[in-house]
Amino acid sequence: MRELFFGSPEYLWLRLLQEAQLDLGLSLGEEVESYVLFTIIQYIERTNIGSEALGVAYLQAQLCYANDRLPLKNVADTCLLMSGLYPLNSVRRKVSPDYFANLGVSSYFQLSDLSWRKDTPESSYYGDLAINFYDVIRVLFYIRCLNTENLDASSLVGSCNGSYDHVIQVLQSQKM
Repeated sequence: MRELFFGSPEYLWLRLLQEAQLDLGLSLGEEVESYVLFTIIQYIERTNIGSEALGVAYLQAQLCYANDRLPLKNVADTCLLMSGLYPLNSVRRKVSPDYFANLGVSSYFQLSDLSWRKDTPESSYYGDLAINFYDVIRVLFYIRCLNTENLDASSLVGSCNGSYDHVIQVLQSQKM
């Protein structure tokens, strides 16, 4: 039985992120963990997350990302949360389960490259996010599955290894 924690939403999400990493034997690193935490807090109250066509938003961001990184960052962050916390959206949208992950990884790599060329400090953590994207997804997905009865979150998350077809099938059977 897990210990109950009380505190601010930021503190509670941080504890969940840290416990999930510990349970999964992963370490995201302090910069990536902080970035993910702040992204969750920023998006948590939005009811329209992922409501836009992310492929179109990604293409539109390509037109302006040299001058304005925010649209590309929004695509990357949305893909991160959609992949980890809302994986069944890919089924509803009739796209591959890896669609959001591939879009997110590509977006973070582009942000890293642009930040590196402009010599800004963001280049390292955008690069770390791209490289560790699937680990972040595993951590978020593990958190998503914690309250699901009759579901062993750690073995389900451990089975994904870069492809989410099996995960999607199990979630559909659980009606998540």
